[in-house]
Amino acid sequence: MILCLCQGVSERRVQTAIRGGACTRKEVTNSCRAGAGCGGCHGSIRELLAEAKAVERRELAKVENAQSRDDKGTNPLAGGLFPALA
Repeated sequence: MILCLCQGVSERRVQTAIRGGACTRKEVTNSCRAGAGCGGCHGSIRELLAEAKAVERRELAKVENAQSRDDKGTNPLAGGLFPALA
């Protein structure tokens, strides 16, 4: 789907820019030109950025959760049931 009509940039291209490190609407524009015209897509770009940040936070929480379980000895692979695998 085309996200930025002025520049002909797809939603997929914007998502690629975000995965490539663009963290703000301006960085997305610098990366793929989306948002460089009328600005009608700025809200959509910001929504994609917010979604990516939410996914990142969820992934970080999963890692922190796993580390917390390891620290408390509740992870069966971390020395409890299978000490040779830890």
